[in-house]
Amino acid sequence: MLFSRIKKSRNEMFDREYEFNKITSAINDEVPLIVVTGIRRVGKTTLVKVLLNEIDMPGIYIDARKLWSIHANISPNVIKKEIVKSFNARKSYAPVMKLLQSLKSIT
Repeated sequence: MLFSRIKKSRNEMFDREYEFNKITSAINDEVPLIVVTGIRRVGKTTLVKVLLNEIDMPGIYIDARKLWSIHANISPNVIKKEIVKSFNARKSYAPVMKLLQSLKSIT
């Protein structure tokens, strides 16, 4: 189905073990920033959201396209606010959230 609901677990996805393993390996190697890119409608968002549900580490998802459509120019402060909002949604990362809220600017 073209517009099925977003998957929430790995067993609902098909043929994505390679991508899961690559991202998990990057996380285990403590890569500080992981960016998932690709053409539209191939499951990038689902891949990231399922992985974030499975791991017990601080992680957030930021939809840059959505930010761009709202702000037309994404400033460091817009990114900071989105990071704080994303951590807020996860609720289990209060110490990290507190640190982010104390930041005055991102350069």
